[in-house]
Amino acid sequence: MVSEVLKKEIEHYYAHMRQTNPLFQNAKNGTLTAQSMNRYLAGILFLIRHTPVHLRLAKMRAKELGQDRIADFYASKLHEEEGHDQWARADIAKMRALSPVPEHLKGPNVPPPIMDLVSYIEEQIRNDPPRYLAYIFLAEYFTVLAGPEWLADLESHCGIPKTFMSVIGNHVDLDQAHVLDDIKEIDKYLDDSKVAAATKVLKGAMNFHEAFCTDVGKH
Repeated sequence: MVSEVLKKEIEHYYAHMRQTNPLFQNAKNGTLTAQSMNRYLAGILFLIRHTPVHLRLAKMRAKELGQDRIADFYASKLHEEEGHDQWARADIAKMRALSPVPEHLKGPNVPPPIMDLVSYIEEQIRNDPPRYLAYIFLAEYFTVLAGPEWLADLESHCGIPKTFMSVIGNHVDLDQAHVLDDIKEIDKYLDDSKVAAATKVLKGAMNFHEAFCTDVGKH
């Protein structure tokens, strides 16, 4: 099944990131700073604000192509995802109280790879709306895999409380159920002929995500 192929790709990606990426390595060794996390949260806020935009686009594009069933899934998903940017905004306020942002760094401060990822997702949706399922699966399953240990490392080694990262903690809780839904939808809408295209979308999104995490981890 397509979902099994994508699931294994995401698990391999998580193992790679956990072992090599500075965002995760520096959380473990205690050198990831609140300033870095301010930059991380700015990127996450930008990304999450675009989730409803992407879901509306996916719904509209699917309708245009006569893909009514998947359009209905995106409509349902839209209802679930609205308002999550409030968590990121609250986290940014708490993080900036912990470590005030220098005047020259105030403003959006969005890492370029996250902007590239947002553009990439939009391009994939316009080309073929079901491809968006691969990205959704990546975002939600990776959060479930990586979130708990990473948040624990931030708190234990970097002095950044889990409560300052509610946007991740809340998604860890929610996305455990969402991942099961994603698997069902992927296997419903993507047959074996779509494996190559879905895997390509997944790896493209992984490249942008890894660049984002590297950017944040090195700041």
